[in-house]
Amino acid sequence: MTNALDIEQSALDKVVDMIHQSDTTYLVGVGTTFYVAKFGQYMFSSLAGEFAPSISSDEFPVLANVDEKDLVLSMSQSGETYDTLSALRYAKSGGAKTAAIVNVMGSTISRTVDETILQGSGPELCVISTKAALSQMVVLSLIGLRLA
Repeated sequence: MTNALDIEQSALDKVVDMIHQSDTTYLVGVGTTFYVAKFGQYMFSSLAGEFAPSISSDEFPVLANVDEKDLVLSMSQSGETYDTLSALRYAKSGGAKTAAIVNVMGSTISRTVDETILQGSGPELCVISTKAALSQMVVLSLIGLRLA
């Protein structure tokens, strides 16, 4: 949590600016990070009055119709999550802007998106993504507060 709270303000501001400039901001993740995206939806709505629908990455290409006025903000622990990477590629093919909160700089997702926030929670030592998920929730809370 300390590392997430110490993220450069300029990185948060870039994503906040992207949200302000978009017609619709989608929050995407799969598995644990889908629940993180749901948390982000709640934080953006409750803190800033900004509705950002959360959609599971594996369903995103079927449920979302994106264009250059939209933003897709994704969450991934590894930065290599196949379904989330596929959702981002779909978004980019429609012209949408993309951003990610990831734990691994240099990952495929961090290289694919327009803006990356490195959450800095360190490597997970098990399948359950507790500290990475909590770190992403802190980052989304910070973004929600800055939106407000």
